Amino acid sequence: MKKAFTMIELVFIITIIGILSGVAIMKMNFGRTDAEIQNAKVQLASVKSAIMVYYNDKLLFGKPKYPETLDKDGKLFGSILPMGGIKPSTGKNGWKIIKPNEEYTFTVSGRTVKFKYKKADGKLTCEPNHDTTLCSQLE
Repeated sequence: MKKAFTMIELVFIITIIGILSGVAIMKMNFGRTDAEIQNAKVQLASVKSAIMVYYNDKLLFGKPKYPETLDKDGKLFGSILPMGGIKPSTGKNGWKIIKPNEEYTFTVSGRTVKFKYKKADGKLTCEPNHDTTLCSQLE
């Protein structure tokens, strides 16, 4: 007599594999979202730092002021970041320019927050748009 798997055993194995792969895919998706948030957090810190460096440079010459323009050549924060800025996203996730040199949005996994730049005090602040958690994760 040959030993083989019964149909019920095969169905159970396929079900278990399906459940495990579903959990793994969800975990990978959460990991990707976390990585995108951390990347945006680093980018935001770099932008805020670059604004302060600009101000301090002007202060050394006796004319303290914050940058009038942040964007350059269609890139976000291109006039202040040393590597040429951040390319605006064309997809669902990432940074987008709403109002050049004033308003930007960051979107990840369907969650969006707006950032406003105030030239008077050099602040780039997050406005949650009903998502205070994303703002707190980015700052």
